[in-house]
Amino acid sequence: MLFRSDVREIRAPMLVLVGALDAGSTPAMARRLAGAVPGAKLSVVPRHGHMLPLEAADTVNEAFRSFLQSL
Repeated sequence: MLFRSDVREIRAPMLVLVGALDAGSTPAMARRLAGAVPGAKLSVVPRHGHMLPLEAADTVNEAFRSFLQSL
């Protein structure tokens, strides 16, 4: 996952959600993105890959619910 340098200008709340086994958009890439956006939150879903909404729908829903409640 490559991102533009102006991603650091994002001021909206952001949840970066990634599967621990994602080989395309890796957890390391997600950590870099979350680290580049002020206040971004990172959630790594264990034992799952790239298709989180299909592989782990309940976990994804809970991650979003928790994130939104934290705002």
